[in-house]
Amino acid sequence: MRWTVYSWCQIFPGGSLILLLAIGCSGPRPQGPVEVEVIQPVGPRCQYQIAPATLHTITDLHRVSGQLGSVVANDEVVESRPEILDHGYGFRPVDVEFSRRGNTYYPLDYASLLAASLYYSIERGYLMFASLDGAGDLKTRVPDLSGTLIVLDARRQNDSGNLTREVYDNAEYLPHRVKTSDGTEFLRNYIFAFPNQDISALPLGLNIGILIHEYTHMVFQYLFYEPGISRNVYVTESNEKPTSNTLAAIDEGLADYFSFVSTRDPSFFECSFPNSGRDLSQSRYLTHEIRDSLLSEDRFDPHELGAVIASINWEIGEVLGNHEANARSLLKMMASLLDCPEVVTSRNVLSMNVQSLSACQARAATDSRLAEIIRRTYSKYLSGGDP
Repeated sequence: MRWTVYSWCQIFPGGSLILLLAIGCSGPRPQGPVEVEVIQPVGPRCQYQIAPATLHTITDLHRVSGQLGSVVANDEVVESRPEILDHGYGFRPVDVEFSRRGNTYYPLDYASLLAASLYYSIERGYLMFASLDGAGDLKTRVPDLSGTLIVLDARRQNDSGNLTREVYDNAEYLPHRVKTSDGTEFLRNYIFAFPNQDISALPLGLNIGILIHEYTHMVFQYLFYEPGISRNVYVTESNEKPTSNTLAAIDEGLADYFSFVSTRDPSFFECSFPNSGRDLSQSRYLTHEIRDSLLSEDRFDPHELGAVIASINWEIGEVLGNHEANARSLLKMMASLLDCPEVVTSRNVLSMNVQSLSACQARAATDSRLAEIIRRTYSKYLSGGDP
């Protein structure tokens, strides 16, 4: 069964549910590796299918929990009281039902398909990073990776002017810092898949590229931000906006690129938001408007500069003919960015722009040819502002 996704209704075609209901439910709680039917990309341009895939890190399929976290739900808006995010209060396992036919488990309803697909997406991101380099294996960096909460139909609120609105049609990685009574701090990691409301194409919770994008933010948190905090590296007030804005854009751009590396679909974002301009294969330049917005608190959009960085890296991988090699060098750069001379001064002051990113990325390249392609491609897209 294969199609190009235009409407989420297509992902559960009529008849398949009837077939699955006739199979009957299994009793034992299956652990990984276990084969489960999930939604997954099968083509270069927004082609998805429901098909069996192996979940390697699952420890309880009936609770959709494993070594990488648990898929959960919560009826409350997470900002409504501190204990929800501070202590994970009110989160519960999603009600799921699977049937077994042979060695494969099949979801019996949409919630079960979504829950299994959410976990599969996060696992796919984890396995990609771990296979690229040991530095990307979050099991070695996150003290309680299994405590990550992957929240289905999460409820959060955004304040915009005098209006407070619930979040829909979005996804988010939230590193929530908690201070204990003895003054120590730790992170609780949340990955939110918000309810679908206006999207008429693929819901974000079923868009593997979107979920791996959020997982990449978690990798960047533990490879860059957390080591920086422990080393007292900080951003001075004089360069706070351009540096912090650039770092936010780097975070977004790398997340887009690693999502492409996993899905092999440069337009993965447009599977959910058609005609949004977030196709990595479309050339994006560092325009004068983006440069100017780096100094602004309200005009800067990290996704715009991030799309430039993602497009640059897509072209680097294409010219090199090996996106995995480029991704490996990027992961190496993420883990060593705090030691790049162009970024951190002897006073532990962080100063970051796209030119310094180019230098640090070339420095982390796995060979001289890749380093030259990096320098040449960045120069092409950064030299003149407008194309």
